[in-house]
Amino acid sequence: MTDAATPESATAPEIHDLNSAARAIEKLIRRRPDSGPIDADEETPSDIPGATADTEDDETDDGEGIGGADDDDADEPNSDEPQYTVKINGEEQAVGLKELIKGYQRGADYTRKTMRLADERRELEQTKAAMASEQANLQLERQRYAERLAGHVPNLRQQLAHFEGVDWARLAGENPPLFAQARPLFEALTEQLQQAEAEQVHLQQLEQHQQRQATQAHHDYLADQKRALIARHPEMADPATGRKETAALTRYLSDSGYKPEELSRLVDHRDFILARKAMLYDRLMADRDKVKETVASLPRVQRPGTSRSHRQGAGERRAAAMRRLERSGRTEDAARLIEELI
Repeated sequence: MTDAATPESATAPEIHDLNSAARAIEKLIRRRPDSGPIDADEETPSDIPGATADTEDDETDDGEGIGGADDDDADEPNSDEPQYTVKINGEEQAVGLKELIKGYQRGADYTRKTMRLADERRELEQTKAAMASEQANLQLERQRYAERLAGHVPNLRQQLAHFEGVDWARLAGENPPLFAQARPLFEALTEQLQQAEAEQVHLQQLEQHQQRQATQAHHDYLADQKRALIARHPEMADPATGRKETAALTRYLSDSGYKPEELSRLVDHRDFILARKAMLYDRLMADRDKVKETVASLPRVQRPGTSRSHRQGAGERRAAAMRRLERSGRTEDAARLIEELI
């Protein structure tokens, strides 16, 4: 906007951010630029916004009214509206109060939505962390329960071994009191052993299911990392090139001190890219050193005429310049002789 759009009163505050815009808007709300109440007895149609336009519309006979020339005037900026200086992309611009309020509202809405999105993302991360912690605790409890079962089952089998070979029908006939005590104990131990063995089978099945899920998740992760690597290095999509680069990188990392179990954990495509860059850089440095050694070992090649000393060459050039000047007598040859003498 030009300087003509700025009001003569240079008291408009400079606005650089949302906070300064908010303070300016609050000041305008509390104190209107045209301070002082309006007396109802002194109001005239010309003082009331829109009154003049309505009167002119009523007096026109050519049908111009709503949608006529007044709409074009309404779209034009109000020259009486206060202008405020703001910085946009490092450049100062003058904007009106309405535009300033709209910009502040858009900025406030964007800030509110951004904060809400950040809160939702934080809650999601906290939920994921809580679920991971709960799953780890559940896995730990399951492992402890399996260990208790592993110690409890042999104990039950040892107790049931005392009842092997017992003829329960004969014992019931010969010693009913002993049968009444031993038979319930035998049945209780048998039921506990069956339940414990069933729990062991269930835990084994659950562990196998979790292992299959973990294996599938690992395969999916490897596939995602491979796709990400190919996106960065399309040449890795060729199986032969991929095997060759992987073998070369494995040798490089092994020579650098990595153990096989450590190499098996390097599955992130970013680790592969960084390690490959290091390998290529070391190759470049090694090749450069070899080139330097080769060049240093080569004998020096002398160009024809360079065996004579510098002093002899300079004397011959001065003598030739002197003979040229004696033959020609030109100023250019004299200048060349002077250059040789200097």
